[in-house]
Amino acid sequence: MAAAKQPILIILDVMMSNKKGIKMYHHLKHDVRLRKIPVIMLSAIDRETFYFYKKSHSLQDDITIPAPEAYLEKPVEAEEFIRIVRTLIAPEEANKKVLFTDRTEAT
Repeated sequence: MAAAKQPILIILDVMMSNKKGIKMYHHLKHDVRLRKIPVIMLSAIDRETFYFYKKSHSLQDDITIPAPEAYLEKPVEAEEFIRIVRTLIAPEEANKKVLFTDRTEAT
């Protein structure tokens, strides 16, 4: 879906079932069509645990996985979240559609 819609930002929860959030992040950063899309990882898992898993996964695949553009631990302060989103998207793209993981869209 991300390849077809080409969103300007992806917010991804690490705690999707079967570690799918981490697998999806891995896929996003290895797909040439998607790797430049900024990703905010949002999770109840602490940052150090995520980076440890990311590093071990990179070693298994013998491929370096870049760090996400932002990693936020829940609960997230609204002001911090908004500030990070604004820094990651260009002002001229702020009015584009937002694609949610539940397959709904909003403007």
